[in-house]
Amino acid sequence: MILIKLGSAENRLSFQGRFMDFHFSYISLLGMVLYIVSFILWMIALQKFQASYIIPIAVGLSLCVTVLLSLIILKESIGLYQGVGMFLIIAGVVLLNIKK
Repeated sequence: MILIKLGSAENRLSFQGRFMDFHFSYISLLGMVLYIVSFILWMIALQKFQASYIIPIAVGLSLCVTVLLSLIILKESIGLYQGVGMFLIIAGVVLLNIKK
């Protein structure tokens, strides 16, 4: 999603009569391809693991990775509450992985 956002400034959609003209930047197209690949990997993970186990881990980690990549690539900033929230998510993922 970050790559799609980075390339969005160059994306164009226009209508010419009855036709639509699409123009996507290479960065956006790469983001779309990686998004499709991640969907396929998600389907494989759901086949191999219990949903009650894999969904909280995958969703939590994907939120944290998205925030970290936004910090690095998009130069966004996070506040104290967002930082604490990320810490709690990671702590929850660790607790889910502790074997009984």
